[in-house]
Amino acid sequence: MQFSLTELTGVMQLIGTMSYYTLPLLLSFAIPAIYLAFKKLGTASDSGSGNFLDRIMEVISLPKIDSWVLILSLGLFVLGCITLKVGERKKETLRNHGWGVKNYLINTNQYASAIWYVESNTKIKKCTLFQLAKEYPNEFSLIPDNSGDSGKYTFILTDSIMVKKIIQKSEKLLDAFMSNEKDTVAFDVLFKKDNFFTYRVVYQLIADSSHKYSFIQMPPDTLKYAITKKTK
Repeated sequence: MQFSLTELTGVMQLIGTMSYYTLPLLLSFAIPAIYLAFKKLGTASDSGSGNFLDRIMEVISLPKIDSWVLILSLGLFVLGCITLKVGERKKETLRNHGWGVKNYLINTNQYASAIWYVESNTKIKKCTLFQLAKEYPNEFSLIPDNSGDSGKYTFILTDSIMVKKIIQKSEKLLDAFMSNEKDTVAFDVLFKKDNFFTYRVVYQLIADSSHKYSFIQMPPDTLKYAITKKTK
């Protein structure tokens, strides 16, 4: 098998992750090393005589390696190269799925969505979405649904740069929506109007446009909140 410099770099990165794809290759180096170490110890314990020069030669010389060790190591090395290539391909495929999900969320202006909805619209399997959240926690995450159903999860985009862009776009949409509405609109009404309007978007708009908007509790004895326009 021939490896280019780029492929070799990818192989070394995979070795660094210590995934199970690296095990055969690691064993191909470990088995001869362990075999030689034990053989050397056995040789050293058997030889208790000889002059000083002979003892030095015994220390620096390598014992003969049995053919079965060489064959096993060579076989594991070849298998290790193959599994590393497979692992590299799977990692690349997973990364491409990640870009696909990210593009879907950005294009639909969502930073969070039910996992079944993402699966349905991207045609990416749920197990792959779980793997994305595990392998790339800085970009994706999963949280269980509040319904108590262990099979329901919300898939969340955690890439801060992309989320910021989505929030900013949703802020502009909410600002435009509020310009045509009455002075006070309950959060529940906003959430029903458009799924772009979330708690995060509403509070971000209030924080960024505090000269125009604030929030109130309505009525005062409940936990319901509303966004209200400030009078000029």
